[in-house]
Amino acid sequence: MVNQNQESGSGQQTINIQIPSADNIASRRSLIPVLFAAVIIFFFFNFFTVSCGGQKIGSVTGINLVTGTELKDRDMFSGRETKGEKIPSSAWAIIAFGAAIIGLGAFLIKEKREAVIGTGAGAIGFVSLIILQFAIKSAIEKKAEGAIQTDFQFAYWGALIAMGIAGFISYLRMQKTYSIVVTAVPPSPPATPNTENITQPLASINPIQQANNFDIGVWLNKSGKILIEWFSKNKIILISIASAIIVLYGVYYFFLRHDPVKDGKIAAAAACDCFTKNIDEKIKVNEEFVKSFESYGFKKRQEARNKLQEMQNSVDKENTTCTNASQQKFNDLRNRYIAKQEMVGKFDFTYNSQFNGCNPSNQSKFTSLYSDVENKIISIIDPEPDIEKIKTDLIGQQIPGWRFAYLSEYQSADILSTTRGSTRAEYQIKFQLIDKISNSQHDCEVVAVYLLGDQGWYFNDVRMIYITYTSTAPLNSWFKITPLKNCRYSILDQGHNYWAQDGYWGKKYQAGPNEAGFNLTSSEIYIMSRESQPVDIVFKYFPNN
Repeated sequence: MVNQNQESGSGQQTINIQIPSADNIASRRSLIPVLFAAVIIFFFFNFFTVSCGGQKIGSVTGINLVTGTELKDRDMFSGRETKGEKIPSSAWAIIAFGAAIIGLGAFLIKEKREAVIGTGAGAIGFVSLIILQFAIKSAIEKKAEGAIQTDFQFAYWGALIAMGIAGFISYLRMQKTYSIVVTAVPPSPPATPNTENITQPLASINPIQQANNFDIGVWLNKSGKILIEWFSKNKIILISIASAIIVLYGVYYFFLRHDPVKDGKIAAAAACDCFTKNIDEKIKVNEEFVKSFESYGFKKRQEARNKLQEMQNSVDKENTTCTNASQQKFNDLRNRYIAKQEMVGKFDFTYNSQFNGCNPSNQSKFTSLYSDVENKIISIIDPEPDIEKIKTDLIGQQIPGWRFAYLSEYQSADILSTTRGSTRAEYQIKFQLIDKISNSQHDCEVVAVYLLGDQGWYFNDVRMIYITYTSTAPLNSWFKITPLKNCRYSILDQGHNYWAQDGYWGKKYQAGPNEAGFNLTSSEIYIMSRESQPVDIVFKYFPNN
């Protein structure tokens, strides 16, 4: 406030300058806890929004920055929310939030050093919020390369201002009052100066007469002495604040800062833990299986394996849940460094080296117990396949001149002989087959090979011994026959007389029960009856190998 009083009689001009007293501000103690509480409340509102191309894609509250969160995307077709970008907790947000709580608590419990604590909490919180803004902008700018914009909202600025004012008022409460009296005297006529008291926050200074010729050097010298004196008086507070900042930064650097090596070890430990737990559970299942094996009365190996799998289903389900959780943790931790190739490389290298070195102490016990389970199952002697099993297994198989397609093709089937080994069985089988398309009948013999494996006896191979084809030799005309490829054959005359010609232009032979033998080499054979009626001739084919 400036008041100018002029006395014409004495010719003296007095200028009164009044600086507002800090006592009025410092006396507002009740404002300090209100401001710290306001900071805490502001943390539950949006600190900033994230947009891309002018389109808002998400918002983050202050408490989200303390606990970490995940931006939600919205599917453009279904409109439902989907998982978005992971936002980790921020050390600076934690420090600022903690400072507000400490400042509020100190004034609520009326701590004797509440002013000192409030000053420190306000300063630390104010600086942390400023750093928080730059850290968020820098991280998003690096990751999105300018494609995503951030807009800090009223709640952030409100928290910043409230934190600063709370710290400032707390600071004023620590100070004393200075009174400075400034008297300006005009050049003439001389007069007795009037004085005025000016209240200052740090000390009370005696009135000083000052002429219009202001000596800035003297003023600077006095100001410097005042600052030095203030720093000397408050050095403990300043050292405490500086130490608190250093300690908080140390806590952040060693405990809160993201470290790809540390995170890689955490992800690998989670995966290894799932592996170890799964082995523990399987050991329990295998022990129960071996203990109760005789009581189950298994007839086939497959029955035993089915029972073992049934017992392991719940274990496998738990392992799937654990593995999915560890994989999600791996993805979350790795995504922290996705924008920095070098950091991702360190994370991957640490994870792979740690996980590959995962060697649970129960591994040897599980391996030994697994062998016991296998020996129990192998001790089961599966029943050999019967003729019905063999007929079914042959469906889809093929031999020269025939492809087994339907069970109805078997007119009869008999096992002629069986050759057995420890893990192999060969069955010689005679079939009478019918081709329902051509309505023709065929005699056939094959060898079906079965092997004994972990699942019991299983079909391995089929080899043809022979197959017959019956052809009718017409009267007074030739009938062409094309022999099966990769087969040799013999002709059974069935007691009938007929002509056989080796190719269209080849040699013609008289054939029958009383005729001499002959050898046909052409790829086409012609036959014709030598009797008074058509006769049936049988060609019997054998594989070349």
